[in-house]
Amino acid sequence: PSRAPRLSRVGSPQVSHGSVQFLSYEHLKQAFRGLNAGRAPAGAAEADLSAPQLTAAATGSKVVATLVTYPYQVVRSILQQRAVVGSDVVQHATASGAVRHLWSSERLRGFYRGLVPHILRAAPTASVTLVSYEYLHRLLVSHAIGAAHDPTAGRSR
Repeated sequence: PSRAPRLSRVGSPQVSHGSVQFLSYEHLKQAFRGLNAGRAPAGAAEADLSAPQLTAAATGSKVVATLVTYPYQVVRSILQQRAVVGSDVVQHATASGAVRHLWSSERLRGFYRGLVPHILRAAPTASVTLVSYEYLHRLLVSHAIGAAHDPTAGRSR
């Protein structure tokens, strides 16, 4: 008899973290483009976003994705925790048991325990990665466009 796939394998919040981050990143970039369009003279071409704008979009997207998916990570770490505190064994066998324990003992605050240090550690990495990607993408696109207009490009001399 086949069993239904577990949440940790299909539809995992780990997968959705990246989805939320990239969706937020694209929306934030679009918002910055809108701000830039309002400042540009009439008839001017859409300018590329500046490094500070890309950094703000990347950092903001990481924060949004973390806020959405962090409670899952906290519950997951509680499930992995196997410790003895005094004479009590701290162990939760199910995700629902961990969620009930967190809610009854700490309410919403418990689901976001350690959030600030996590964001301070993860956001700069996300920003560097996404800004680097954008600049590398621009370089490759401009090189490809230049090669398409140069009939001698790619020929050995």
